[in-house]
Amino acid sequence: MTLEHNGGFVAASARPPRCGPYTFESMHGPRIKDPVNVAFIDMAGGLLRVVDIVKTIGFSFGWGVGDQFFAEPDANGVRHIQDENRATRPVGINGRDHIRIHQLYSGRKTSRTVVASVHRERWPQVGWFPFLKKTCDAVESFDAPRRDMALRLCSAGFLIDEIDIGNCNPLPQCDGSFPRSDGRILLVREPD
Repeated sequence: MTLEHNGGFVAASARPPRCGPYTFESMHGPRIKDPVNVAFIDMAGGLLRVVDIVKTIGFSFGWGVGDQFFAEPDANGVRHIQDENRATRPVGINGRDHIRIHQLYSGRKTSRTVVASVHRERWPQVGWFPFLKKTCDAVESFDAPRRDMALRLCSAGFLIDEIDIGNCNPLPQCDGSFPRSDGRILLVREPD
């Protein structure tokens, strides 16, 4: 199937899930955070299967990570906290990859589509002192860890594709930087 996006054909792929392009910092806050850049399509085990998959590719820590809300695309604007939060290390002092996972509900209690936001983060140094760190995680990249995930998932036999959904606005970080995404989302399916 060919996907049409913004009036142009961008990829030969199954239609991606309808999901809000960003997580939200809080239920009522207007500040956007973290582009949704991974979608697990038609996972028979739903959320539990996706959590198992990300654990096997290195996201083994489920603590030391902050919560955010995802927005669903429905007209009622449903938002709820992510269903799972995983990281490659417990803290980002020396850097880590962090993924927020959200099972889409779309009016149902369960879904076979699960979306996620993955990013690479690090505690920024204070001034000229590399041993002094701010106790906040500043995103270094939204794209590099998504590409790394694609390689690991492909090596594990999963079917992967990537399409452009255009969510590439710069997002403010605690170190004053404004990284942006390339606007692409990784689509992941079980092997045939």
